[in-house]
Amino acid sequence: MADTRVPTAPCSKCGRPVAETAKRCLYCGAPQYKAAPGTPERAAEEAAALEEEKKLARQAALYRAGVGMAKGEATPDQGAGLLKALLMLFVNPISSFKILRKIFRP
Repeated sequence: MADTRVPTAPCSKCGRPVAETAKRCLYCGAPQYKAAPGTPERAAEEAAALEEEKKLARQAALYRAGVGMAKGEATPDQGAGLLKALLMLFVNPISSFKILRKIFRP
């Protein structure tokens, strides 16, 4: 198989190798600019990087707050769950183990 590696360049902030096609450094998150400093293309790239950084910050805040996560019971009722598991033990033992595992999950 042919060698299909992407050429790398050192990151301007941390110095680690980063693919030339990457928008950001994987290690420190510094944006990678393709245009020369002082050109209108560079200004456009910097504005786009700033907007992307704001978007990533909003997404990180949402994920930290738990938005988008599945809604579940905060604390399952252990007494009712134990009673249900004991009754189900005679009817369907496998489902009773699932109920007990749900109650006593760490």
